Amino acid sequence: MGKTVDKDAVVDSERMIKLVLLSIYGTVKMATRLGIYLILGTLVVVIRLRNRKKSRKEMDKDTERLMRKTPKDANGKYPWEQ
Repeated sequence: MGKTVDKDAVVDSERMIKLVLLSIYGTVKMATRLGIYLILGTLVVVIRLRNRKKSRKEMDKDTERLMRKTPKDANGKYPWEQ
């Protein structure tokens, strides 16, 4: 004998499939965003760290140059050490 298909069951299964697909889509979208944020965040941290070291070296060189040009008194002290 032939089986009868309940139309409500077909509609319910179609709804379930749509819900599962929407859930998968949302998960993939969130995972993609998270991956992009992690990559960009890591890139920003690395660039900032590199620039911080670079500017620190430049400041040290400028300070050394300034100290060489600053005159000392007879005791060998700088004006702000008196």
